[in-house]
Amino acid sequence: MHSTGPGKRRGTGQDVHYADDFVVLCSTQKQAEEAQHRATAILGDLGLGPHPDKTAVVDLQEGREGFDFLGCHFHARMSGKLWEQQRIVRYYLHRWPSQRSMKRARARIKALTARSQVGQESEDVIARLNPFLRGWGNYFRTGNAAIKFVSMDRYVTWRLKRLLIKKRISTVLLAGFRCRSRKPATEPMACAGYGGSAFTSLKSLS
Repeated sequence: MHSTGPGKRRGTGQDVHYADDFVVLCSTQKQAEEAQHRATAILGDLGLGPHPDKTAVVDLQEGREGFDFLGCHFHARMSGKLWEQQRIVRYYLHRWPSQRSMKRARARIKALTARSQVGQESEDVIARLNPFLRGWGNYFRTGNAAIKFVSMDRYVTWRLKRLLIKKRISTVLLAGFRCRSRKPATEPMACAGYGGSAFTSLKSLS
């Protein structure tokens, strides 16, 4: 966790902050509630107030609850290794991309692989997609994000596969249209011919 300065204890827990976001780590629920009250009062003096959807007192003990901070979700997880080897129950605070971060990342990937990109070369689409994926991955790679990374990797693969299928369908349909346009009106259209090719291409991608 990076903050604008070292955490400070002010009688109501340890403050960790970055820009206008902050978390106060407390030992008891009473201490946490007092910290929330003080934070509300301090912000009120500045003409501000805590965000109603982002402000809450949560119980991190034994993984009961978690919280989002700077795009990450923090949640305590029991050490499976310690339990298996020594039968010791011990919890460690883990972090991974929050649901909001995952949703925003998928929205960005969807925009970069949208139907409007069908006419673009696949290499160009990937070249625009990679910088975002590298930046997103570098931000979350120091946490416990392996499962989320696999999920995002599958989503990217699925989006690129859909785009490739659309490109092939578009090419096949365009070729069929050109073929029909050169045939006399009295001749039957060879729908089965290029239709079969299209489905062969689709099948090869699955």
